[in-house]
Amino acid sequence: MEITPAPLPVQAPAAIPSIAAAPNDETVVSPGNDGWKPTKRFILAFGSLLTIVAAVAIESTSLPTALPIMSADLGGTALQAFWSGTGFLLASTVIQPTVASMSHILGRRIMLYVSSAGFTGGSLIAALAHNFNVVLVGRVLQGAGGGGLIVLLEILISDLVPLAHRGTWFSINSAMWGIGTSTGPLIGAGFAQDVSWRWIFWINLPIVGIGMLLVALFLKQAQIPGHIVEKLRKFDWLGSVLFSVSSAGFLFGITTGGVMFPWSSYQALIPLIVGFLGMIFFVYWEFCFASEPIIDKRIFRTWTAISAYIQTMIHGLVLYASIYFLSETILLLHSLRKNNISVKKDNIKSLVFRNLS
Repeated sequence: MEITPAPLPVQAPAAIPSIAAAPNDETVVSPGNDGWKPTKRFILAFGSLLTIVAAVAIESTSLPTALPIMSADLGGTALQAFWSGTGFLLASTVIQPTVASMSHILGRRIMLYVSSAGFTGGSLIAALAHNFNVVLVGRVLQGAGGGGLIVLLEILISDLVPLAHRGTWFSINSAMWGIGTSTGPLIGAGFAQDVSWRWIFWINLPIVGIGMLLVALFLKQAQIPGHIVEKLRKFDWLGSVLFSVSSAGFLFGITTGGVMFPWSSYQALIPLIVGFLGMIFFVYWEFCFASEPIIDKRIFRTWTAISAYIQTMIHGLVLYASIYFLSETILLLHSLRKNNISVKKDNIKSLVFRNLS
């Protein structure tokens, strides 16, 4: 597959996909997008990336059910266990715009290798950890690599598939993500109880290794012209730093407020305020001054797109809140029942939050 990343068009033509035509191209496109068919190389490359993203999806939800066993084995606190999940999601969220923008400059394949190395390295660190601090480092690195892999697959679909057919391939990607996130808690519990919680991380190594080998064989990208220094100068470094620091600070305040620190404390208020103001300055910089913005303002021009962003945000809130907090609630109540302790319904909420803090 020959891919030539290009800047986002103002209005994407319906009949011309963003791929470079070549005799051995991975896609077959006839005028008007009629009769477009993916080739075997395309399917193999897409399937390989889909398998890797499924591993990322499983990793994002497999840990909550294994946390009690991990905490007992490593001697971790409930707060450390909580951050082992939050750290993954936080890093995954913050890194995606930076990886997407960098892939336009350095190329998709290079960023695929970097993201895969980050996810694999984080899995290895967490698998070998003997205390929760090391697990946290591995989970953050995992999240950064996993976030890059998620966004790169979506970019590659946009690169390789004509607009009229993208819905089908994005649906396949979403279906695989749904399967991964829904089976993750079962896989995590199974490994923790019957094998070892470390296999939650070990299992990623062969999956990513085989997947990236197939990607290297079947995903061919046209070289982006220009010297590496010139390419890096085009990158929006200020925007990337502003977004990463501001969103991380704001999310840190949201997740620690009322749990780790009181909402009225400076530990919770300063990250919230600084992060919020930083995000406002980031939007101002991106929309008014950045020559190569990591988030283009044109993607907010239609209410259809804005509606999709809002729905995606709500979906993520419901999904991960349910997975993490319901798991904590069930495990806590099971522990109380095992010790013959009865709890009134009104006290369940306070017990859960007391357990997390």
